[in-house]
Amino acid sequence: MDLLIESTQEFEQDLAAFSTTKKANIIEQMNTIFQIILHDLESLFKTMTLAQLQKLKLNNDYESSLYSLRLKPEIRIILTIDDDPIFDRTLITMMMLSK
Repeated sequence: MDLLIESTQEFEQDLAAFSTTKKANIIEQMNTIFQIILHDLESLFKTMTLAQLQKLKLNNDYESSLYSLRLKPEIRIILTIDDDPIFDRTLITMMMLSK
């Protein structure tokens, strides 16, 4: 399975607001998590606490692939995690980054 990682313009702008050191730390944390997703997505949900990775709920019981991922220290990424069985890949889209 392949892993395709994308980001929105808003995410890139949010990331650019951090210092070089903080950006490097954020990217390192994301890469660690992406490696877990690449090798075993289900283990990610088992190893992370609900406070670290939360599935965001939509109104009217709609299903969503939207998640809030908490990184240390107190940084959150809003992202989607979608399986694409046709192309045998997982697609991650990072949408927002906040302090």
